[in-house]
Amino acid sequence: MRHASILATVIMVTSLFVANFRSAESARKSEQQRLSYTKIGGSILIEGDLGQPVGAEVEIQGFKEANGPMANWFWVESVDGKRLDSKRGIQVNGVSKWKDGTRATLSGHETGILKFLALNETNYGPNDSRWKGPFQVIHLTFEVDRVVEPKGLGVERE
Repeated sequence: MRHASILATVIMVTSLFVANFRSAESARKSEQQRLSYTKIGGSILIEGDLGQPVGAEVEIQGFKEANGPMANWFWVESVDGKRLDSKRGIQVNGVSKWKDGTRATLSGHETGILKFLALNETNYGPNDSRWKGPFQVIHLTFEVDRVVEPKGLGVERE
């Protein structure tokens, strides 16, 4: 009799787990909100990789270090003089020819391109079950207005 009770409890708990999992998945899909692009810059501000609104003028400190094929990678250690908890890698236009390890303070802003990412723009194969798109994505880069330090270091306009 005791085994039947344990079995009934296991079946009930498993059923509740499956129901909760399905409910959570359904809720995740229904939580996706739509908003008009006209709200951006007004009631909606999009934060970039640096924790600041995209387009806001900031000063970053860090160093250039290629990240695989991305030769324009810059590791940010502080934003507007505030040290980050951990360094963040961002793409910085115009620094690809700098020697890896070059330290700099840059003044500029993040920009972004919003697009709809399709399967053929990814590393997923045509029948890869991990692909969950297409979906919207923002590709962010940092545009340098001026190199604060070191003096004499410049960026190439790409």
